[in-house]
Amino acid sequence: MLFTSTNKTTDLIDVDDDSSLHSTVTVEDIKTSPLTPPPSISQCPRGKRVQFDESLNKIADSATTKQHFGDCWYNEQEYKSFKVSVVKVAKKLVKTQSVAVGSYHQVLTHVYDLCCIEKNEIQSDYESFLHFQDQMELKRCLTDENFRLGLDRLTIRSIALDISDRRRVVVNKVRDIQKECVHVPSEVRCEMIHRALVPLSLASRVFALEKARAVSNFC
Repeated sequence: MLFTSTNKTTDLIDVDDDSSLHSTVTVEDIKTSPLTPPPSISQCPRGKRVQFDESLNKIADSATTKQHFGDCWYNEQEYKSFKVSVVKVAKKLVKTQSVAVGSYHQVLTHVYDLCCIEKNEIQSDYESFLHFQDQMELKRCLTDENFRLGLDRLTIRSIALDISDRRRVVVNKVRDIQKECVHVPSEVRCEMIHRALVPLSLASRVFALEKARAVSNFC
């Protein structure tokens, strides 16, 4: 993995945090939206806060009835219900999962570690770099416990910590490039950021692709 944590706590992810389970990095023109140094850890409030400019919202007229919208889109209460269900499942898995050789926890951690040291960029004709035995073990775990798909970041602490560390590196890299390239054309600066971030996201992309291969008919 990218970093080795010195945290000696149990393998428990903070699933009670009301913040979003996913984050993105937005690259903006530094001339119109200058970045300020990040606050120290002690100054950071718990959770994440995002603000949106409501004035930029666009309304499209539609002849579709409200009943049709209700049938096609989840409402706020349903989303909250989904999150409660996910939290319950994640907590139960953290308390009961085995870390023995061959367990879901051990196999996924092993595969993720292998993805972290993979250096070849994904191509359209991508073929798994995993040994056949690792492919079969991954397929077995994801087939037998398919309800765990998407929960690795909440239930496997080593993966969660590495993803968090990589995201921190990504943010710092974006800040450094924007700070050092203030007078570079925006298009060029965005390309520089893209090229700098592609290697940092490779592990997560390969990991996602290997899991997708494992649950498909092509593995």
